[in-house]
Amino acid sequence: MIEQKEKSLHDLREMMKRQPTADDMKMLSNYEATVKQKNRQMKAMAAELNMYQAQVTLSLFKISFFNFLIRSMNISMRMTG
Repeated sequence: MIEQKEKSLHDLREMMKRQPTADDMKMLSNYEATVKQKNRQMKAMAAELNMYQAQVTLSLFKISFFNFLIRSMNISMRMTG
């Protein structure tokens, strides 16, 4: 009977070792706050990246359009000149 109680006590102590301490909980809370902050930053950076990609696409379109105009002007100058 004593051996059984000692075993139960030993098992209980082992289980308690696996439970997070107050320091562990505080550290986890800090990690959670850090992860939330990093997620917000990442979403903001993704939105900023999308904006820059749209600007690049618009700039490339403008370059293509101006190249077309220059070629058109060169062709019309050759025909008239």
